[in-house]
Amino acid sequence: MCDFHSCVIRVDGALAHVSSNSHSEAAKAAGWAENEPYKRPRFVEVEWDGIGQYPGADKICRIPEGEKLTTKQRETCDRHYKALADVVNSAKPSARSLSVFAGPEYEDVQIARLRRLPGMLGTVGYLAKRIAESGHCDGLASRFLTAYKPGKDYALAWPRFALWLITDEKHGVMRHAKTPRTKDAISGVAALYARWIETGKKPDTGEWQRVRSAASAAYAASAAYAASAASAASAASAAYAASAASAAYAASAEARKSHWLTMSEKLLQIIKDTKS
Repeated sequence: MCDFHSCVIRVDGALAHVSSNSHSEAAKAAGWAENEPYKRPRFVEVEWDGIGQYPGADKICRIPEGEKLTTKQRETCDRHYKALADVVNSAKPSARSLSVFAGPEYEDVQIARLRRLPGMLGTVGYLAKRIAESGHCDGLASRFLTAYKPGKDYALAWPRFALWLITDEKHGVMRHAKTPRTKDAISGVAALYARWIETGKKPDTGEWQRVRSAASAAYAASAAYAASAASAASAASAAYAASAASAAYAASAEARKSHWLTMSEKLLQIIKDTKS
């Protein structure tokens, strides 16, 4: 596994990429033969995160000693990574740049784009990233990008999703509360989210800290409760809430996939239902 955003570029200028950002997997997916020792490389490995000014092909390509990029490799690298910089850094990337990364193999770039959109889309980006890491993307990022409408106010999308994540009868963390104390602790967290949704005002830090302390105490008093209460109470951030939910489902790969996608569909529906 390599860092974002990794590609391989063949001597004829052909480029290959997979959303896992693995150079070897990209070459394999493209049907290219691997480079061989002591022979001119068939392709070069390229890696750059797209943030800031494009540094040039020589800075981001791994060029073996004694070798040089071909003209076509350089042209492809410049074109591709300049488009990446536009998508990652610009509030309004060009249509051409966006079209470069429209395919399912560019889920990683679509997720990076999601994480930089205004409002609650940071939450979507986090969830999409977690799903991508688990290998269950299924076109999620592109679906969120299609649903997202510039100008809408998504400020309450996250608390709506978090409240569902905690209280839903079929999928919520509350299902795992075994004692009145733990149920009360989780209810305290849910109440803050419900008030946030009703008033449009996020509860202050002190209130989150109080419900977190109550949930931690409930967890300490009930080993059978696992980590759900403590994690749910930390749900003032997307990362902790999603982690709380992830602790609640079965360990099989299919169960994990089902749970991640259920969460995704719910958040996607919330985005679509946002009126203004």
